[in-house]
Amino acid sequence: MNSWQPAKNINAALLSLFIIASAHAQEPRKVRVGIPTLSPIIAATLVPRERGYFKQEGLEVETIVIRSAPSVLALAAKEIDFLMTGGGGLSGALRGLPLRVVFAPLRRPTYALYAKPEIRTIAELDGKRVGISSYGSGPDLLLRDVLKKRMADGGKRVTILAVGSGTERYVALKASIVDAAVLSSPVTLTAKQEGYRELFSFFTDKEYADIPVATFTRDDMLQGNIGLVERFVRAQVKGILYMRANRDGAASALARALKSKESETGPAFDEIRPTMTDDGTITLDEQRKALEYLLTPAQQKEPPKLERIYDFALARNAYQELQARGWKPE
Repeated sequence: MNSWQPAKNINAALLSLFIIASAHAQEPRKVRVGIPTLSPIIAATLVPRERGYFKQEGLEVETIVIRSAPSVLALAAKEIDFLMTGGGGLSGALRGLPLRVVFAPLRRPTYALYAKPEIRTIAELDGKRVGISSYGSGPDLLLRDVLKKRMADGGKRVTILAVGSGTERYVALKASIVDAAVLSSPVTLTAKQEGYRELFSFFTDKEYADIPVATFTRDDMLQGNIGLVERFVRAQVKGILYMRANRDGAASALARALKSKESETGPAFDEIRPTMTDDGTITLDEQRKALEYLLTPAQQKEPPKLERIYDFALARNAYQELQARGWKPE
């Protein structure tokens, strides 16, 4: 009896060490993700986190709200691991920053230009003030492109003011700090309900293909830590499959993530949902069009090779893998 007891204790100790080591090995990898705002526009990150898809991939995601231009620099400086942004990120990549798009949940801009009721056309913005989020952001660059194409002088007499997030832009419009503003969902719904005039909708205009928000990472992550990028992208692919298959569940998950009512989140999600991609990728034509309005601000006549800006290999592989093993969005 006495000769057996020490062996039992040793086995128990070894088992305890194994359990501790296993638990330590399974500790989630913390990743920092920059986001432009807390709204349905970043559902591709919020829903996977809410549904536990990042946890399934061994990741603990921390989201940090950063304005567009500083967020691009933060990613390039390795202060964050991933960035959810749109035109600002593409503009940075065009200017030579070592950034790459690895996942695109949306294929059209999710913005609309709203103005005071007395302003009836884009031409009547002459001499007026228009609010955008930040200089160099997607709303800023898209607005400048619209003014250039639809105003006789290219919008030279329009004053563009950086006034902050979607809610802040709407507050600025209501307070007459600006006469019009590029609004994002769900603020667009509120503006429409309260009588502001829609001058232009990027949601519906077929001229614009865009990635209003996409997942960017650095080239060094793709070269030296591709396993981490792969896990992050796979969780996002799971999320978009879930959002496409389960509208009510996705709206509920978003409401929880945003700490808002589902009656408010649902309509905003419905506004964005038709612009969703099937698998987190966009076509070559859409990739080119998403760069077109950015070339002049970046002082480029021709876009660079698309593979310098986009790398959807991980998203495609994740989608095919999930399909092959019969994964169902639950």
